[in-house]
Amino acid sequence: MESRPETPGWLISARSAQSIGLLAAALASLTACGSDGPTGPQHANVSGAWTYSATNLSGTTGGVTFACNIEGASMSLSQTGTTFTGMIGSSILSCFAEGQQASAPLPGAPVINGVVNGNNVLFDIETSHNTGSVSGNSMSGTVTVWLDIGLGLLRLTGNWGAVRT
Repeated sequence: MESRPETPGWLISARSAQSIGLLAAALASLTACGSDGPTGPQHANVSGAWTYSATNLSGTTGGVTFACNIEGASMSLSQTGTTFTGMIGSSILSCFAEGQQASAPLPGAPVINGVVNGNNVLFDIETSHNTGSVSGNSMSGTVTVWLDIGLGLLRLTGNWGAVRT
């Protein structure tokens, strides 16, 4: 009969433990990167020309409920890493309230505070805050717009979208 050592089979040498530790650390670092590649997560590219619109904007102030849209504003963005800035051209804000419809021009404005995280995007235009996601040549999400309309400060919330042109 062959004799077995008294140490349990799960005990390993210090050198083997060190090798396994290094391997585990390497695997953990690869797992932390996910499936995005060896350099970390990939971020959407939003640089370029876009056409921006905001729809189904609604809000109430002074007891009056407003339903508004912003259509077809040209937007140009420049991205460096995960941040971006740009300009949006003039457009028209159309609103409907208490049986009346009115439109007003919106002047061009800077796009600021732009951040891309993977496919998620957020940015500000004047008094609006946009959050959403990028999918190829389109972006969409939710927007909050603050307007001073004389009856008080109007907070509109709705959807926004942009298509690369």
